Amino acid sequence: MLKRISKMTSLLVCAASIISIVPAMAADVKKVDSQDGTVYAAKAKGAGIYIDGEINGKDEAEYFMTPDGKYNSIDGIDAGLAVDDLLLNQYLVMDDNDTVADIKDNYKIVDGKKRSDLQDDVATTLRKKIKNDNDGRFSDSDKQFTTTNKFLDGGSGLSAYTYTLKTPFNIGATSIKTTDTVYVDYAGNYVDADYNLGNMRVGTTTSSSVYIKNTKDTYEIKDNIGTGDHELKAVISNSSYITVSSDVVYRWANLSIFEKDKGADDSTYTNVTDTILFGGKGTLFTSGSGLNKSVAVLQQFTKATATDDIDGIKYPKDSTVYFCAKYDSKSSTNGGVSDKLVLGKSVADASSKTGHTISAAKMTGDATGFVSAALDTSTAGSHKLYAETVKLKSENGFNHLDISDSDSIDVPDNYAIQTGSGTLWGLDSGYVKQWDKSNDNFAKVYKVDGGLNNISVGNKDIMILWNEDDKNYSIINNTSKTGTTASTATTNAGTAATTTAATATAGWVKAADGTWTYNKTDGTKAIGWLKDGTAWYYFKTDGVMSTGWSKDGGNWYYLNASGAMQTGWINDNGTWYYCNASGVMQANTTVDGYVLGASGAWIK
Repeated sequence: MLKRISKMTSLLVCAASIISIVPAMAADVKKVDSQDGTVYAAKAKGAGIYIDGEINGKDEAEYFMTPDGKYNSIDGIDAGLAVDDLLLNQYLVMDDNDTVADIKDNYKIVDGKKRSDLQDDVATTLRKKIKNDNDGRFSDSDKQFTTTNKFLDGGSGLSAYTYTLKTPFNIGATSIKTTDTVYVDYAGNYVDADYNLGNMRVGTTTSSSVYIKNTKDTYEIKDNIGTGDHELKAVISNSSYITVSSDVVYRWANLSIFEKDKGADDSTYTNVTDTILFGGKGTLFTSGSGLNKSVAVLQQFTKATATDDIDGIKYPKDSTVYFCAKYDSKSSTNGGVSDKLVLGKSVADASSKTGHTISAAKMTGDATGFVSAALDTSTAGSHKLYAETVKLKSENGFNHLDISDSDSIDVPDNYAIQTGSGTLWGLDSGYVKQWDKSNDNFAKVYKVDGGLNNISVGNKDIMILWNEDDKNYSIINNTSKTGTTASTATTNAGTAATTTAATATAGWVKAADGTWTYNKTDGTKAIGWLKDGTAWYYFKTDGVMSTGWSKDGGNWYYLNASGAMQTGWINDNGTWYYCNASGVMQANTTVDGYVLGASGAWIK
């Protein structure tokens, strides 16, 4: 290994000679050339790629490749460290949780912005907001982090905390529900995820159905055989986070239903989760026993809050609970309901479903559906990746998961489950494959060197593949700001054909003076607001992308150096401002206890 470069530079190496840039919308499998160079560690994260290696004819150094295809060297990261996360699309956190590089400030190693410090920022903001809003929902005791002790989504800083309920739900001496889980982003926007259930239909074999809307109220259910009416109460508890997409959060949770005679004391509640007819259709498999029985559910809820509150605390505007079950309206068995295991829910479920020893399970997705994945690493040289499509369905009042048949591919021994752009990516026999949620199988996307045995995927447009021993690597960069569209392509039939794509008519265009514009599909320049991926950009009347402060419709917005709109607290040359979740700068108000003047600046 060559000696590491120690001098801090801002080495910008044009990536056009290093990277095969591939048109994102082409239908055929594309061939991606490999390059000479030794990559020791790499991780695609956000819109960039971290690389530790000997590339571009240089000694070993650390780089962060930005969307424009240029390499920015980073000084101060010890050899052997790997990237753990990219927090807030700004702080590159290494796996020692102590080394942090600020990719928006010349890639400097910074102090005071370790993961724990960023978590403390969220905790402080949330504590202030809960203290201000709470009107009897939670006790006065302080918050506690969930056991993950790390951001659930690094881009938004989404985190989960537990708060102690002021009025817990107990049955006699047994504690059933004592805390709620609060989800919060870095800007302090929070929701109590354990309250709103949407419209969940339940019933019994001797009664009519009722719709349960939340976990605080009780719901009367009419008995049809004259034994007396009953009251039902629901409890939902956080299990594990799945993903966030377009401001909708998805999680696994455990749901329980309790029943007592109408008007009876709460100590007489019994757990009827194993006998209740969910969706008014049939019973479901329950775990636990006695008062602790529950069913596993997938819950989706919005980060947007309802206009109302629950004892002062904000809760999701919309929420829906889906059951791990199949529904067949033509079947009379158990009301057409049958339990289903989900590959990506847990290692245990995946092992049971595949009959193999599963080492990792994961689920990701978006509004178009989910991909559920499991990795079998039990046999060296024969690792296998399983996947299935999971879609959220509502049929005749029954919300459930529609799960496809599974497919599998062989993957290298170095492979770890790779997700990005709402789907799953694998590396199989010289092909990068994407899970196709429409056809429920793995589809070839790129043809790469068959010796590449490592892959890291940031999203559908950013990924890196490498083989340290063979000293070669490939980078796929389809980001729209590359300004280069050269590629080599291979047809689906496998016949090699070298092509060069024409200049894109739509997407980002960089002018000679360094400014950016965006061509729409009709060839005209974007004017005003444009959403690209998860970020909002603003274009002036001449089509040039704005940075810094911009005024639109009487409101001020702040766009960072890349043009992306910012929210939350913003430090502009030592002066603090606050922009709400819509990006609007706040003025003549108080936020988190800090007074903002007419200019929007914090009055110290």
